[in-house]
Amino acid sequence: MPAGLGRKLLLPLVFVSGIFFPMDGAPAWLQNVAKAFPVRPLADALQYVFDPRTKGAGINGVDLAVLGAWLLVGLVIARRSFRWT
Repeated sequence: MPAGLGRKLLLPLVFVSGIFFPMDGAPAWLQNVAKAFPVRPLADALQYVFDPRTKGAGINGVDLAVLGAWLLVGLVIARRSFRWT
């Protein structure tokens, strides 16, 4: 990945994911795109875990599945592209 590309992608992902403002008025396609990227499921999972009204372990399976899928994709990409030299 070119240097600085991660920083250029992170801010738009955070805005689209509804971290800074609610996404209730956004188009449905944009909300679906935001759910597919890992920032929104991570924020939802953390909000669910730290909510005092949550009973039990506080684990939301859908959010964990999306984060796990991104973990696997990232590991595959890292394994194929990483070189020691």
